[in-house]
Amino acid sequence: MDHRPAERAAGRPRSPEDARVLARFDAAMAFPLVLAALLPLILLPGDDAGVLAGAVHIVAWIVFVVDFVVHQRRLDHYVTTWLGRFDLLVVVLTAPWFLLPGGSESRFVILIRLARVARVLMAGTGARRLAERLGRVI
Repeated sequence: MDHRPAERAAGRPRSPEDARVLARFDAAMAFPLVLAALLPLILLPGDDAGVLAGAVHIVAWIVFVVDFVVHQRRLDHYVTTWLGRFDLLVVVLTAPWFLLPGGSESRFVILIRLARVARVLMAGTGARRLAERLGRVI
């Protein structure tokens, strides 16, 4: 008889408690995620906003890091799901740009900021279900 624990589907809450905590977390993080995605878009590359712009970029990145870490902690194999990989990619690709001199002037940074907006849009249940269905078809 096999005594290994049953393998749960990737992206599912680890427990009912994790599902409740994650639902509250997602509700609480909805507005900060939207701000973290949109506010850096207002600060266009080349703007001379100095320390304030740097602080906005750092705080925006931290919001996405916290969101990724909480989902990784509360969901089974989150990083193996398409949304988990996308979240990790956004976190990794945005991390060094605001720390490097002149890094915020890259057009690539604008694309990554738009990816953050896409991440926020995909977090909605309707968009998530559509993407999952499209993924199955593909």
